[in-house]
Amino acid sequence: MQWSPVHTQPFPQYAPLVASPTATLQPVQPALQPQVVQIAPQVSHDIDDLVKLDPQFTQTLQVERRQKLGMDTPQIKEFLSKTSLMSLGSYCAVANSFEALGLREAAGPFDWMRSDCQGITHLLRNGFEDFLDWDGTSHKVGGLDVFPMRWGGSFWHHDITDVKVRQTFMRRKERFLNAQNENLLFIRVVNGTQELMQITGLYSALQERFGDKSRVRLLVLIDLQDTEQEVITQDLGRDVIFSCVHHSSWESHIPAPTPEEQARLRLHKASDSYSAALVRALYIWASVGSFATWPSLASFSQRVVQWVGPDPKRDSFQPSRLSLAPVAATATMLTLNAAMAQPFTQMTQPLTQPLTQPYYFVRPTVPWPASPQRIF
Repeated sequence: MQWSPVHTQPFPQYAPLVASPTATLQPVQPALQPQVVQIAPQVSHDIDDLVKLDPQFTQTLQVERRQKLGMDTPQIKEFLSKTSLMSLGSYCAVANSFEALGLREAAGPFDWMRSDCQGITHLLRNGFEDFLDWDGTSHKVGGLDVFPMRWGGSFWHHDITDVKVRQTFMRRKERFLNAQNENLLFIRVVNGTQELMQITGLYSALQERFGDKSRVRLLVLIDLQDTEQEVITQDLGRDVIFSCVHHSSWESHIPAPTPEEQARLRLHKASDSYSAALVRALYIWASVGSFATWPSLASFSQRVVQWVGPDPKRDSFQPSRLSLAPVAATATMLTLNAAMAQPFTQMTQPLTQPLTQPYYFVRPTVPWPASPQRIF
């Protein structure tokens, strides 16, 4: 099975955050040497066919993953029975995670392509009017033909000049726009922490498009974080969950006999982490999960480990940390330490009152299942 090219490079490692006013970020030289992964194309198969052939997605393994992540509880089953899941990109690991859990019911327009947050918001607001408008050029990355789109995304596994391909994506577009259920759950992997402040506009566009018939929920996945936790901000409310994904998905070494196999395993590793984050979010929406709260998206976006992603119009997904200057790093740490020094508050009911503290944990109302294993 072939995937979009992944460029595996060394990353600096940072000491964990500690509640001390003197704490600073300590870069550590990585032990790995840079490698560039080049993927040879397989144009004779559709990407959906290749996914179905992948041994990682057998029904047996799907059942095992669901059991390991605690998806067999009555609360989760009930929630999923009235929920439709849809990927908003920014790359194919979201659809991959749906497949890994046996939750992918139909192909969506953003499953196997690159996209940026503002571009998706633009498409939602104009009814996908220019979804298939490309800029008339293409280029190769790792042997794959990449078709940049005018709205800011790119196709990597489909020849957008082919009439049948365009007809296929027109059907996927219509199915997406006509989606309806009690809950519509959209999942977005940000293409860098700079996208976090664009989530308000994205969520607003989703509500305008789907909110009259369904309850719109949005899960935002943030890579390269030092801890795993789910966050709800007061200004966006409980229907938007931000999930911090552990940095090991991208910064750990993956031994493999070939670059192609390493790229495939890296994608599966990221998808496994996204699957675990999705299930933790499901527990929160089923009112049995734990999460942290922040007064605003702006305050939370300053707390996360900062990183950038490549241009989704031309490059494959590869998160890369941003280095903080010593003065800025110290100021950030002091602000975070002050917030974390506030006393924790335990709540057993849904968040219905204004926050009295800038940061606290909401603990589960029932015990977490015996196997909430973190996959990384």
